[in-house]
Amino acid sequence: MVITLKRTKTFLINGIILTLTTLIMKSVGFIFNIYIAKKVGSEAIGVFSLVMSVYMFAITFATSGLSLACTYIVSERFAKKDYSCGIKTVRTCVFFATLLGIGAMLFLIIFSEPICKTWLKDEINSSPIYSMALRATFNCSFFCNWRFFYCNWKSL
Repeated sequence: MVITLKRTKTFLINGIILTLTTLIMKSVGFIFNIYIAKKVGSEAIGVFSLVMSVYMFAITFATSGLSLACTYIVSERFAKKDYSCGIKTVRTCVFFATLLGIGAMLFLIIFSEPICKTWLKDEINSSPIYSMALRATFNCSFFCNWRFFYCNWKSL
Protein backbone atom coordinates (compact mmCIF):
# COMPACT_ATOMS: atom_id res chain seq x y z
CA MET A 1 0.00 0.00 0.00
CA VAL A 2 1.49 3.29 -1.07
CA ILE A 3 1.14 6.20 1.31
CA THR A 4 0.87 9.45 -0.53
CA LEU A 5 2.83 12.53 0.40
CA LYS A 6 -0.38 14.47 1.07
CA ARG A 7 -1.57 11.92 3.64
CA THR A 8 1.82 11.88 5.34
CA LYS A 9 1.90 15.68 5.50
CA THR A 10 -1.62 15.78 6.96
CA PHE A 11 -0.68 13.14 9.52
CA LEU A 12 2.42 15.06 10.60
CA ILE A 13 0.57 18.37 10.87
CA ASN A 14 -2.17 16.75 12.95
CA GLY A 15 0.46 15.11 15.15
CA ILE A 16 2.21 18.44 15.73
CA ILE A 17 -1.10 20.15 16.58
CA LEU A 18 -2.00 17.36 18.99
CA THR A 19 1.43 17.47 20.64
CA LEU A 20 1.34 21.25 21.10
CA THR A 21 -2.19 21.16 22.47
CA THR A 22 -1.26 18.42 24.93
CA LEU A 23 1.81 20.36 26.09
CA ILE A 24 -0.24 23.51 26.62
CA MET A 25 -2.97 21.66 28.53
CA LYS A 26 -0.46 19.81 30.73
CA SER A 27 1.32 23.11 31.48
CA VAL A 28 -1.95 24.77 32.49
CA GLY A 29 -2.81 21.78 34.70
CA PHE A 30 0.65 21.89 36.29
CA ILE A 31 0.36 25.61 37.08
CA PHE A 32 -3.18 25.13 38.42
CA ASN A 33 -2.00 22.30 40.71
CA ILE A 34 0.72 24.54 42.11
CA TYR A 35 -1.85 27.27 42.77
CA ILE A 36 -4.25 24.86 44.49
CA ALA A 37 -1.45 23.32 46.57
CA LYS A 38 -0.52 26.78 47.85
CA LYS A 39 -4.14 27.57 48.73
CA VAL A 40 -5.23 24.35 50.48
CA GLY A 41 -1.93 22.84 51.56
CA SER A 42 -0.13 19.62 50.91
CA GLU A 43 -2.19 17.55 53.36
CA ALA A 44 -5.46 18.34 51.59
CA ILE A 45 -3.88 17.54 48.21
CA GLY A 46 -2.71 14.19 49.57
CA VAL A 47 -6.14 13.31 50.95
CA PHE A 48 -7.76 14.35 47.70
CA SER A 49 -5.42 12.19 45.62
CA LEU A 50 -5.98 9.17 47.87
CA VAL A 51 -9.75 9.54 47.75
CA MET A 52 -9.78 10.16 44.00
CA SER A 53 -7.83 6.98 43.31
CA VAL A 54 -10.45 4.92 45.17
CA TYR A 55 -13.30 6.88 43.57
CA MET A 56 -11.95 6.50 40.03
CA PHE A 57 -11.56 2.76 40.59
CA ALA A 58 -15.23 2.52 41.58
CA ILE A 59 -16.37 4.67 38.63
CA THR A 60 -14.26 2.69 36.18
CA PHE A 61 -15.75 -0.53 37.50
CA ALA A 62 -19.29 0.88 37.35
CA THR A 63 -19.13 2.30 33.83
CA SER A 64 -16.94 -0.46 32.41
CA GLY A 65 -17.70 -0.11 28.73
CA LEU A 66 -21.20 1.35 29.03
CA SER A 67 -20.33 4.75 27.56
CA LEU A 68 -18.46 3.11 24.68
CA ALA A 69 -21.43 0.84 23.98
CA CYS A 70 -23.74 3.86 24.08
CA THR A 71 -21.53 5.67 21.56
CA TYR A 72 -21.42 2.68 19.23
CA ILE A 73 -25.16 1.95 19.27
CA VAL A 74 -26.27 5.58 19.04
CA SER A 75 -23.83 6.31 16.20
CA GLU A 76 -25.13 3.28 14.35
CA ARG A 77 -28.74 4.44 14.76
CA PHE A 78 -27.96 8.01 13.77
CA ALA A 79 -26.11 6.81 10.68
CA LYS A 80 -29.28 4.96 9.66
CA LYS A 81 -31.32 8.13 10.38
CA ASP A 82 -33.25 6.27 13.10
CA TYR A 83 -33.17 9.11 15.63
CA SER A 84 -36.05 7.91 17.81
CA CYS A 85 -34.36 4.55 18.41
CA GLY A 86 -31.07 6.34 19.14
CA ILE A 87 -32.74 8.50 21.79
CA LYS A 88 -34.44 5.42 23.25
CA THR A 89 -31.04 3.73 23.41
CA VAL A 90 -29.59 6.69 25.29
CA ARG A 91 -32.42 6.59 27.80
CA THR A 92 -31.80 2.88 28.36
CA CYS A 93 -28.07 3.47 28.77
CA VAL A 94 -28.68 6.31 31.23
CA PHE A 95 -31.01 4.05 33.22
CA PHE A 96 -28.39 1.32 33.44
CA ALA A 97 -25.67 3.86 34.19
CA THR A 98 -27.78 5.21 37.05
CA LEU A 99 -28.21 1.70 38.43
CA LEU A 100 -24.49 1.02 38.12
CA GLY A 101 -23.73 4.39 39.72
CA ILE A 102 -26.00 3.54 42.65
CA GLY A 103 -24.14 0.24 42.92
CA ALA A 104 -20.79 2.05 42.96
CA MET A 105 -22.12 4.48 45.55
CA LEU A 106 -23.31 1.65 47.78
CA PHE A 107 -19.99 -0.15 47.30
CA LEU A 108 -18.07 2.93 48.41
CA ILE A 109 -20.36 3.56 51.38
CA ILE A 110 -20.40 -0.05 52.58
CA PHE A 111 -16.71 -0.72 52.10
CA SER A 112 -15.31 2.70 53.00
CA GLU A 113 -14.09 1.56 56.42
CA PRO A 114 -12.21 -1.53 55.11
CA ILE A 115 -10.82 0.53 52.22
CA CYS A 116 -9.45 3.13 54.63
CA LYS A 117 -8.02 0.50 56.97
CA THR A 118 -6.42 -1.86 54.42
CA TRP A 119 -5.73 0.09 51.24
CA LEU A 120 -5.07 3.52 52.68
CA LYS A 121 -3.39 2.21 55.89
CA ASP A 122 -5.55 4.40 58.18
CA GLU A 123 -4.10 7.56 56.66
CA ILE A 124 -7.55 9.16 56.47
CA ASN A 125 -10.99 8.56 57.92
CA SER A 126 -13.88 7.46 55.72
CA SER A 127 -15.81 10.75 55.52
CA PRO A 128 -14.14 11.96 52.28
CA ILE A 129 -15.02 8.65 50.64
CA TYR A 130 -18.64 9.07 51.77
CA SER A 131 -18.79 12.52 50.20
CA MET A 132 -17.27 11.30 46.92
CA ALA A 133 -19.62 8.30 46.86
CA LEU A 134 -22.61 10.59 46.50
CA ARG A 135 -21.26 11.79 43.15
CA ALA A 136 -21.02 8.30 41.66
CA THR A 137 -24.62 8.09 40.42
CA PHE A 138 -24.52 11.44 38.66
CA ASN A 139 -21.09 10.81 37.19
CA CYS A 140 -22.07 7.49 35.60
CA SER A 141 -25.18 8.88 33.95
CA PHE A 142 -23.21 11.93 32.80
CA PHE A 143 -20.87 9.69 30.77
CA CYS A 144 -23.79 8.30 28.75
CA ASN A 145 -25.34 11.73 28.19
CA TRP A 146 -21.98 13.11 27.11
CA ARG A 147 -21.57 10.29 24.59
CA PHE A 148 -25.05 10.99 23.21
CA PHE A 149 -24.27 14.66 22.64
CA TYR A 150 -20.94 13.71 21.11
CA CYS A 151 -22.67 11.34 18.66
CA ASN A 152 -25.33 13.93 17.93
CA TRP A 153 -22.69 16.58 17.21
CA LYS A 154 -20.69 14.21 14.98
CA SER A 155 -23.79 13.28 12.96
CA LEU A 156 -24.55 16.89 11.99
